[in-house]
Amino acid sequence: NNLGLGVGDTFVMKPYLPDQEDQVYKLTGIIRQDLGSNVYMPLSTLQRDFFGEDAVNGAYVQGGSDVKGVLTDARNVSSFMSNEDLQNAYLDFMQLTYISIGMIVVIGMFLGVAIVYNTVVLMINERTVEIASMRILGMRIGEVFSVISREIAVISGVGIVLGIPLASWALAGIGAYFTTDLYSFATKPQFIDYVYAGIITLVSIVISLALSYRKIIHANFVDALKNQVS
Repeated sequence: NNLGLGVGDTFVMKPYLPDQEDQVYKLTGIIRQDLGSNVYMPLSTLQRDFFGEDAVNGAYVQGGSDVKGVLTDARNVSSFMSNEDLQNAYLDFMQLTYISIGMIVVIGMFLGVAIVYNTVVLMINERTVEIASMRILGMRIGEVFSVISREIAVISGVGIVLGIPLASWALAGIGAYFTTDLYSFATKPQFIDYVYAGIITLVSIVISLALSYRKIIHANFVDALKNQVS
């Protein structure tokens, strides 16, 4: 995306060695890579076009912990990369990312509970006379609560349906913001992610309804009817 290339496009590679001509290649595929940005081609093509048939541009060395210290200052070694160091750095970054995402989920859950609870409380306060009339007609607290619960369920269902595309759009924006040349931030949700989001949403709604149940029990319906009559 940063280069603006797609499968089938041609691009020019400039060699860093002197007296080498620019080479034109065709992009035949894109490999998803969360860490780093690389261009892959056959080794024979790389040697023929850039280094020569007998050139060596890298070597794998298997050894103990002293290998890094020996090769870092060795002659004719331009750079040294340890897979273990790279993996540890990547894992540390991912751990911080998971912690950040976990905090966002917890904060979002608290916000969800607060929003649903506020909605229920406003609904109860605005319909106190109606709820009092239901109680006078013989409806029990549980039946009144079931009426409110069904209304909240309808509102929540509409919110979930509208929230799924909005969440996908927000995730795409977050991924584009955090993606750099060093790593890419995968934000394509899987089916299980929607399941987890639905479970968290339902838990938030249940907690909000449980808190609002006490509001219905302690509501003073007699005063509400007196105020309505007066």
